[in-house]
Amino acid sequence: MNPIIPGGTYVESASGRILLVWRRPAVSPRGCVLFVPPFAEEMNKSRRMLAKVAIGLAEQGIATVIPDLFGTGDSAGDFGDAHWEAWLGDLRCAGQWAETNLSPVSALLAVRLGAELGADAAATGALPALARSVFWQPVFDRSRFLTQFLRLRTAAQLTQGDHRESVEELRQQLRAGQRVEVAGYTLNPDMARALDQVPARAALPLQLGQVTWMEIQRDPNAPLNPASQRLVDASIRAGSNEPAASTSVSASSKRPWADSNQAKSPMPMAKFAPAIEKGMNRASANSATQTRR
Repeated sequence: MNPIIPGGTYVESASGRILLVWRRPAVSPRGCVLFVPPFAEEMNKSRRMLAKVAIGLAEQGIATVIPDLFGTGDSAGDFGDAHWEAWLGDLRCAGQWAETNLSPVSALLAVRLGAELGADAAATGALPALARSVFWQPVFDRSRFLTQFLRLRTAAQLTQGDHRESVEELRQQLRAGQRVEVAGYTLNPDMARALDQVPARAALPLQLGQVTWMEIQRDPNAPLNPASQRLVDASIRAGSNEPAASTSVSASSKRPWADSNQAKSPMPMAKFAPAIEKGMNRASANSATQTRR
């Protein structure tokens, strides 16, 4: 294992000042993985797990960068002022900083809605073309995710004597330009619009490179859920002769965002390291080929 050099840096993104938490091996890194965190409280519950994965990768010679997107963590702004386009700019900024200070970003590791954000960043050019992407319990249907998020508020109202708002009523408030607080997070109309008015992704962008898709299930022999399988199949059909996506299933029923105090990772480094390693090797091979030319 390589000794690790950890650090944190504030950089100026177009949205404001954001924090980048990075880790690198003491030797020259073999590549860099950009982490894209999940949404709202899932992000906070995932912090310890993502840090453990980042440490494991750095020990194997791979640098990592975990951004606090605008309005989250220790970055500038409030969550209620965050919007999708600003977060795309934050990922662009993180990638540019990594290229200058660590190593060019060649792989992505994204959790939950962070997978859709990372895919959007790759498709729109906010990130360079990647050799490898790893998605952990990914979400690619924004509107469905918004529905699930708003249900947190309606569920909380079950214990109150007040009128219980429906998800549709909350959507109408957002469409009318009102902000809605959900589980301590203020959702602004711009963010809600970015989630609700974009159709579910039909296929993953080729700029993501080779994709490893990880879903956590109780039964290790269970297939992916139908929606996930359709997207995987469509992405493979849309790709080149080399498969655009593969799947990996863990037998754990725990989620990376379920308990910030849990002692053991439900998705051990053994799952992440080979997936990222392939991307690093592929990037190195491509670089060597270009050099020979």
